[in-house]
Amino acid sequence: MSSRELVRPWWNQGGHYRWLVHTIASRSALMWMKVVVGSGGMAAAVGLFLSAFSAQHAADRKVVLVFAAIATLWALRWWFLPVPVAVGSILLLGGADVFLTVVCVRSESYLCRFAGLVLLIAVGVYFTFFHSPKVLAAHAVWAVASAMVLLWPKLSGAEAIPALAVILAMSIVCLVLLPGLQFGCWLLWTDILSDPLTRVSSRRGLEFYARHLLYGGANACVLVIDLDRFKAINDTFGHHLGDEVLRNTAARLRAAAPSEAIVARIGGEEFAVLALLPPDRARVAAERLRRAVAEAADPVAVTASVGMACLAPDRPRRGGCGPTLAELMHRADAAMYRAKQQGGNAVAVDESGNPPAMVCSPDSGYSDRDERAGTTGARG
Repeated sequence: MSSRELVRPWWNQGGHYRWLVHTIASRSALMWMKVVVGSGGMAAAVGLFLSAFSAQHAADRKVVLVFAAIATLWALRWWFLPVPVAVGSILLLGGADVFLTVVCVRSESYLCRFAGLVLLIAVGVYFTFFHSPKVLAAHAVWAVASAMVLLWPKLSGAEAIPALAVILAMSIVCLVLLPGLQFGCWLLWTDILSDPLTRVSSRRGLEFYARHLLYGGANACVLVIDLDRFKAINDTFGHHLGDEVLRNTAARLRAAAPSEAIVARIGGEEFAVLALLPPDRARVAAERLRRAVAEAADPVAVTASVGMACLAPDRPRRGGCGPTLAELMHRADAAMYRAKQQGGNAVAVDESGNPPAMVCSPDSGYSDRDERAGTTGARG
């Protein structure tokens, strides 16, 4: 894979703020996260409060105290109010960027300006771990521009070398080190969420991406695909050939799945596809996936049983996306076993959900022209 093919999905990712906050909360560490983030604001407040006593004019002292009060309120908001949603988090930290720059511009103290630039880097560290590359890039441009505005007048005087060193340091940290750190974490994160054999998503990856896909109120459907009589392939031809069949099956499912669908390997020979499709189009997609497996030109012929379950857009998502996905997976898995009872190589639709019950035989005459335009680009 080329560097461009690696960088593009990293750059286009939407971030995983909700997932990280959920994970931190599940480990009972959310309070510590709030304390750490709020402490940055309180450190700025204490520094501003102490510097107010060194102000030569009463008007300047009042301005500094107002800044200290704002920083205190910012810290208290993190400590005592619920963790904000993703947009709120961006606004709070983006506001901190603007606040720190304004404080540095108004201050004549070198120590205050240096502390402000350090806190801008700290904000960048937060964006590195919690938000998308685009948000981090916007912060990096702002931080470097702030450093240049503050230190540009010094470049023509006796302090030119220290000022240039600070600007270069800010540029390297904000434009190179932090994006590089985020990219490395993204590579590790992507590898953790992928199945090592087939390179599609793992069950953990399916749960992660589902939190983004199911966050809205669109139609959602899950297709569970289980290879028929796969154990006989392993017993007869060996696990090496069985692994090849699994890799080829994953590649065909990814190519045949609807655009933006999530393709995952959730068991030994079991795969799942999560997509935002209405029931009628989901049936077309299910049949196309079944045919993609059955029509493969592998050394060993293989077929698949497909179970499908859908959730209407107006159906309430009780308890968030996790229970919704678990419910859909359970219903689709039950439908898949009904397809196996029909002899395999068939599609069965969940009876308890919104679509009517049906079993599609291999010759049921499905047309995939409605979906063919968007069969590439499925997320694996």
